[in-house]
Amino acid sequence: MKKLIRTIACLMAVATLAVSMAACGGDNATTTAAAAATTAAAATTAGKTTTTVATTTTNPTTTVVAPVSNPQTGPYAFYQEDEVVEFSGFTMVNNNGYGEQLEDGSIRAESRLTMYTAWDATLKYGKITVDITSAADNESNDNGVCFGIQGKGMKGILEEDPTANPYFFEKDYAYYICFVSDTGTFGLCKVWWNTQSWTNLKWAGKLEGYTHGDRFTITAEIHEGGVIKCYYNGQLLIEYTDPDPIIGGEGFGFRLEEKDVICHSIKIEPSDN
Repeated sequence: MKKLIRTIACLMAVATLAVSMAACGGDNATTTAAAAATTAAAATTAGKTTTTVATTTTNPTTTVVAPVSNPQTGPYAFYQEDEVVEFSGFTMVNNNGYGEQLEDGSIRAESRLTMYTAWDATLKYGKITVDITSAADNESNDNGVCFGIQGKGMKGILEEDPTANPYFFEKDYAYYICFVSDTGTFGLCKVWWNTQSWTNLKWAGKLEGYTHGDRFTITAEIHEGGVIKCYYNGQLLIEYTDPDPIIGGEGFGFRLEEKDVICHSIKIEPSDN
């Protein structure tokens, strides 16, 4: 009887050990199960065993990128990026020649006959002042302030007529210019009025002590009825009433005739009349 009980106990111990080994199979047990699911059965041919390994295929992912819709607007619809600058609080566009904006914000002419005008700001009546340094040792220096540009600024001109020319100097649009000439004379002229490229209005004579390379300010004061006053370094030198004033002229800007002329700033002070 005791021998039977011992035999049964041994058999039970063996069974328990087998269950324990199966439970502790760890990675081997898991791998075996996974292999059964993913690996084809081994085939024996002529005493050789060939194992076929399952292959995982990943379908390619195709990403469709929609085209970027970014139409040019504002001044960039008419001018290149380097022709639009933020200057003295205004968006200015390069109408002729070429300028470079310096680290202090000033604009220096990099070619002859450089002209900039305000894109969306206008001045019908009031004062406009520019601060300019002319080119040293250069006898060709007509530099000054432009105002009364025909139309309501460049934005108004180009948006009303998309075929209009955004580049001009002494054609297409009429305007006044008050400037220091290449002879050092202070004058007021009108450009492209009645298709005349240049009309002298009034001269104040040669500026005493002026030398090319000097820094100076010019202020033009515009009133209704064609009344114009021009100041050099704060001194009133020209008073003129135009009997044939430019109609609808509200644009403004500046002209720099020669390379290396610098416009440091431009300021407007609007008034009612």
